[in-house]
Amino acid sequence: MRPDGSAPRPLTVHPRVIDNIPVWSPDGRRIAFVSNRDWAEGLALYTMNPDGSNVTRLTDNRVFDGHPSW
Repeated sequence: MRPDGSAPRPLTVHPRVIDNIPVWSPDGRRIAFVSNRDWAEGLALYTMNPDGSNVTRLTDNRVFDGHPSW
């Protein structure tokens, strides 16, 4: 979205996937978030660039990984 809050655009759009709890990195270069995009049994922590590119899974625990923090 623009600095004034107009023109929001979703960064993650996947059917049947939960992507939520986004948290900006302190330097503004990455966003951490929770998702079930790689399996249905649990949630993992991911990071991505502010434009939605370069999604990287950080955890692989088969349990709830949530509430990311930098």
